[in-house]
Amino acid sequence: MEALTSIELKFVPTFAGRFHEMLTRSFEAAIQLCGREDATILTVTCLAQSKWLGFLNLCSLRFRKASISPTTVCTMTRKATANILVVLGKQTQSGGRDGNDVRIAGALVSGINPLLAQLSAYPEAASVEIARVALSTLLPLIGWQGMGLESRTIQIAALGSLLSLMDGSYPVMPHHGTRIM
Repeated sequence: MEALTSIELKFVPTFAGRFHEMLTRSFEAAIQLCGREDATILTVTCLAQSKWLGFLNLCSLRFRKASISPTTVCTMTRKATANILVVLGKQTQSGGRDGNDVRIAGALVSGINPLLAQLSAYPEAASVEIARVALSTLLPLIGWQGMGLESRTIQIAALGSLLSLMDGSYPVMPHHGTRIM
């Protein structure tokens, strides 16, 4: 993903247009498959996906002739965020057993936080559609008990995610105020 920034600028729209569907589907499948595997695999996959979607967002804004529009990137980012939130929701239900806390912390920091921050930058409140799923995943993580480094990392990362979610879905957040409090 880092090598994408060194591609000659004239090839960027062609590269993004040609490979965006394949890479997006590959990341989605990889996250579904490695949700119960080693925490490093899930973290690196989430990071690569968030970098890829950030690259597509940059391409769609910088190159108007690109074959991918900002609306399409927004939809792809929203879907990717929802998929990671579902994986985290399954991890949360089983608690901190079997290394779940490390997987959850890694996915929050490398996947959810960057994607929600990207969605909050869109002017049309792009996170509204995933607000309910995100709240049902993030609020239990904020209230998670534990004194370990992973537990505290989860709480802080979930709080950062909640702030980005509130910023990106501001029209519906007053309806969830009592639930958040």
